[in-house]
Amino acid sequence: MGNVYPALRTAKGNEMQKTTARVSIISPAGKNKFRLVFILAVFIVLSMSMSLSPPRAAARGVPGTAVDENPGGKGKAVLFVIDRIGIDDLSETDAPNIFKLISTGGFALMNARLVRDFYGNGSYLVIGAGGRANAGSNAGLAFNYDELLTGPRGEQIKAGNIYSSRTGRKAPEGSVVNLYIEEMIRNSDNFYSTSEPGLLGQTLKSKGKVTALLGNADSLAPARSVDTTLSRDQEYSDDLIPSPEEIEAYPSVVAIHREASCIAMDKNGIVPIGNVSANLSGVNPEHTNVTTNYERIISETEMLLPRTDLVVIDLGQTSRVDEGSSYYTDKALAEARSAAIKNSDQAVGEILKSLDLSKDMVIICTPTPSREMLARGELLTPLVISGPGFKTGTLLASPTTRRTGVVSNFDIAPTLLEYFGIDTPGKMEGRPLSETSTSTDIGDMKKFRTTVVASSTTRKSMVRFYVISVMVLISLFIMCVFLRDDLVYNHGLFWKTALLMVLCGPFAYLIYPVFGNAALYRSIPLVIGICLLTSLAAVSLGGTRPFKDTAGHGMFVSMIFVSCATLFTALIDPLLGSPLMTLSAFGSDIIIAGRYYGIGNLYMGVIVGSSVLFACLVCEVFQNTLDKSWKRYLFTCTVFILMGLFLSYPRIGANVGGLITAVAASAATLLKLEGRPLNWKKILAAGIIVLLCVAVLIVVTSILPEQASHAGRAISRFREAGISSVLPQAMRKLSANWSLAFVSTWRLLLLLAVFGALLLNWKFKLFRKLRRGYRYLTAGMAGMTAGLVAALLFNDSGIEPAAAISIYLFVPLLLLVIQRIRDSASTGGKPDRFPADNIE
Repeated sequence: MGNVYPALRTAKGNEMQKTTARVSIISPAGKNKFRLVFILAVFIVLSMSMSLSPPRAAARGVPGTAVDENPGGKGKAVLFVIDRIGIDDLSETDAPNIFKLISTGGFALMNARLVRDFYGNGSYLVIGAGGRANAGSNAGLAFNYDELLTGPRGEQIKAGNIYSSRTGRKAPEGSVVNLYIEEMIRNSDNFYSTSEPGLLGQTLKSKGKVTALLGNADSLAPARSVDTTLSRDQEYSDDLIPSPEEIEAYPSVVAIHREASCIAMDKNGIVPIGNVSANLSGVNPEHTNVTTNYERIISETEMLLPRTDLVVIDLGQTSRVDEGSSYYTDKALAEARSAAIKNSDQAVGEILKSLDLSKDMVIICTPTPSREMLARGELLTPLVISGPGFKTGTLLASPTTRRTGVVSNFDIAPTLLEYFGIDTPGKMEGRPLSETSTSTDIGDMKKFRTTVVASSTTRKSMVRFYVISVMVLISLFIMCVFLRDDLVYNHGLFWKTALLMVLCGPFAYLIYPVFGNAALYRSIPLVIGICLLTSLAAVSLGGTRPFKDTAGHGMFVSMIFVSCATLFTALIDPLLGSPLMTLSAFGSDIIIAGRYYGIGNLYMGVIVGSSVLFACLVCEVFQNTLDKSWKRYLFTCTVFILMGLFLSYPRIGANVGGLITAVAASAATLLKLEGRPLNWKKILAAGIIVLLCVAVLIVVTSILPEQASHAGRAISRFREAGISSVLPQAMRKLSANWSLAFVSTWRLLLLLAVFGALLLNWKFKLFRKLRRGYRYLTAGMAGMTAGLVAALLFNDSGIEPAAAISIYLFVPLLLLVIQRIRDSASTGGKPDRFPADNIE
């Protein structure tokens, strides 16, 4: 049955009004209160349903994992640093001891990304902090307490004395001191940092555990450049060229690289026991560089193990090779790196003889990618763990990433603390790792790495292609509307198909990874083809009007098809572990590490926009079926509850900003659904609904911390540090939004949508016509506007979800303009109704 509006005064309309009239025993004011109570009850049910979800298994926060009791922390833990290598270097080298640990323990690719810091320095500090902390350029300047440093006048000073004069603290004899700990503390005192330097060592120290450090990655470098250029005033002569007898040797210095101290030190920059001096390395004239003294490291490790709990060992040689990689030929570099890995592997094998993996833990990690890896955007390095809880030769899982085989550099410190039976501090962002049931396959992991890196490197180009294409298309359409509207009238099918392709964009960007190969030359044609085919299918479906209730609503049917396909594909993907969003240019980038799991900000906006548009258009088109208010409320609430659950449920979406955005959009839509005007009471009710949903989510994450994600960690930090932990997080979000407002490509699309809508409304009075002719679509427009504002305010990259919502808000207006122009031409240029006002 078609909808009847006050402006329509036909006999047929009057008769329809009579047949649909009902005797009401509730006053208008009572009806409004009833609706408000109904909406409030629905959203309370939505919020409470989240708290009834089954708790996650307690073992390391991974779903379905049985509790693995720590054996009291009675064993030893040894952390080997074999730095600046990738999974390719490891797989192409004969390293039997490392591969034995992989086959009997756990393996994963560790994201080594840093924010606002130096690779090679900050990576170590992040591992020791278990979260974001900034090292600066001097983090590797650590020394044995009694090591001598040469002063400006040639005097020799103990490193321990320098440390004491700088900090006012006395370091113990035999310790290792980082002379730049105060610089690291100051660098980390900002709202980008979430943890603090030395948190791992400090936590172990507070629980009576002893930490030790061995090894360095010192390398040889020229002391200064050698200038062999003569000035114009000089002439070549034998007097200007020194004879070989006069040159004993060109000077060189040892570049200090002892960043591993940042893993083992406490908050004061002290490692109680250790040796990082040149005694553990020496210059080999044949190799023209410093080399690791593996025999001494092995012997000192054997001496330290009985009196320590955690030993961090920097084997160093792979770092030295990569440090000078630009000076090698490709062949020589490959040989040097292979030799360094082999020698490190042999040292690992010798030290393993002193350990018992039934009670001792061994970790092999690569804090920093090689220079070649950094150049191609590959920030995933190998991580191996063996010992109690890691004995099956499977991939590792991380609650931080919620992905099998991919972990964060934040996770190593919490894993060590759990091994020793120590709770993870609230300031640590990472979570303890666990094994899974998925067997380790290095070949599959290499393929996954290649795909993820390719997706990451093409992401910006893919986003720019979509945004720029949409902006050009919309700009051309608006120009035609104002300058040559005959081009719109005569080519209505073209414009309808093109605008529906814009609406199909998020759907196409979600499913193109199914076809593999993330290369740009293949991805762009795929996206165009998917958009075109989906748009043509939608146009065909709308044009044939197969449903008896779609009189005059062909374009609505097309939009229902597109929004429905987008919505349900985006909701099903997280249930499967987000395989599509992981590789989509609109999804969350594993390499960037802003969000590893669930539904990212951009697709959060897509889900909100497509849900509201889908629900309201169904109410608009199928009015015979949804002929009563309670039916329309039931249908729209079902769609909105589904959307809210997926965005907020910790195992699926875990997007708190998305929950707020979804609730705001849903509440505004429901309050306007029956065409009643908004007032302050309704707005207040909507605000209360949002607060209730957020409050219930906070309660859930507090009661069930193993289900907590970003919100749960924020609550843990708040409990530990109070309001001082909330302000930096708020500042980070504001800073991110402020930065994106100037650099994000999406901001341009958002601005074009807003100004384009205002411009078209000025010419066609679209908003007034919507209120007169399309009650439910008007409610959807109000809901999407509320969601757009909420997305901007409550998300750390709010420009992106707001722009995504604006697509579903703006494109329907453009499609209505096409109908408006066609109606104008058919009525002599003076239309007063939309075509759909003429009920068939």
